[in-house]
Amino acid sequence: MIRSLSVKLSLLFVGIALISVGVIALWVNHTVRSEFIMYCQRDCSTEGGGLTEMIMVMGTQEQAFLDAFRDSLWLAVTVAVIAAIALGLLFGRLISGPMRQLSFSAKKIATGDFSQRVTAKTDDEIGEVSVAFNSMAEQLEKKEKGRRQLLADIAHELRNPLSIIQGNMEAWLDGVISPTPEQIASVYDETVLLSRLVTDLRELSLAEAGQLKLRQEAAVLGELISAEVSGIQSRCQQKKISVSAELSDRLPQVFIDKDRIRQVLHNLMDNAIRHT
Repeated sequence: MIRSLSVKLSLLFVGIALISVGVIALWVNHTVRSEFIMYCQRDCSTEGGGLTEMIMVMGTQEQAFLDAFRDSLWLAVTVAVIAAIALGLLFGRLISGPMRQLSFSAKKIATGDFSQRVTAKTDDEIGEVSVAFNSMAEQLEKKEKGRRQLLADIAHELRNPLSIIQGNMEAWLDGVISPTPEQIASVYDETVLLSRLVTDLRELSLAEAGQLKLRQEAAVLGELISAEVSGIQSRCQQKKISVSAELSDRLPQVFIDKDRIRQVLHNLMDNAIRHT
């Protein structure tokens, strides 16, 4: 079974050309022979009257002409067939060349090489496919970079609380220090942070899968901000940080998912405290 697109297109083009040339050659041969035979016919009168009859005058020269015409016709057919084969191979390569490049680049992308691009040399359908392929490859490359950055950020966020927990546990086990209620509370806070990070990752995966549902309801954004600021006051006092909220009294009512907005505000406040 033929699998090469170039060979299939070439055979199709050559087949169509052969059929067309064959039909034209047969028609020309039949027409010329018929017309030539009619030309060779002569009117001849009988001796007794005006009756006439048709006689065929076909000599050596006439037969030589038909033979020469037939040979020339077959020579022209042979040249046309050779030209059809050459053009078929050429057009097959012109059409299948970009497809081979697309196939090669697609295989590279399948292995993780998202830098592959193809050259759009024409403005036809193949060129449009090439442009669409490049756009797809660019989007995949951006998503891959975002995924790697996300993994790096996750590793960074998990490393800090784990290092604190591990350091305290090793010190307690080695007897270097004795656990105090404050240290135990600090380790507990780090475990809470880890739990929240895991929850965030799960919600992120749901959001990317389009399965994160939002429950929108009427809310005053200023009240949510004030509540979050009040909730972090104890942590701010421990780090000797002063935080306050200056809000306008004319903030409009909005329709939002309160839980998600609280989560966003909490993450912002938490990052601000930890990096201040």
